[in-house]
Amino acid sequence: VLDWSIERTRTWCRDHPTWRVAAYETPAGARLLPIHATFDAAEDETFAFMDFVSADPLYQRMCRLQKCFRARVSPKPWRAGIAEHFRAGGTWPVRDPDKLTRRRDWVEAYERRSRGFASCRLATTVGDGAADAQVESIQRVHDEMCQADSELELA
Repeated sequence: VLDWSIERTRTWCRDHPTWRVAAYETPAGARLLPIHATFDAAEDETFAFMDFVSADPLYQRMCRLQKCFRARVSPKPWRAGIAEHFRAGGTWPVRDPDKLTRRRDWVEAYERRSRGFASCRLATTVGDGAADAQVESIQRVHDEMCQADSELELA
């Protein structure tokens, strides 16, 4: 998936010479982060790119509905070896003291365990466009939170 995504991005960038895209390896494939400009999550150009690289339709739908982009910066629990799925009962904030204690315990165990994993790893940057300074600052935070520059196992 990663190699295919990189090749599709290269093709896109050849036709869009101002573009520059960071390509990350994830446990299930790839994450693409355009770094040459900021984008509106409802813009047609945003979804033209997403369609071209076959971005997950559910992710595209969430972007449109929520008018924002999201990237998972911590490992999915089951990929980090945490089998238990915490269920708080469907309400937030959690008010039941027993459920709140169980939630705190689960979060602490998850945070301890997830430190040993990265969420993604920077594979390459595609395109000849100049990086946008604002996006580069977001990318630095993303990479730090994901531990993208580490040698940790992806989860």
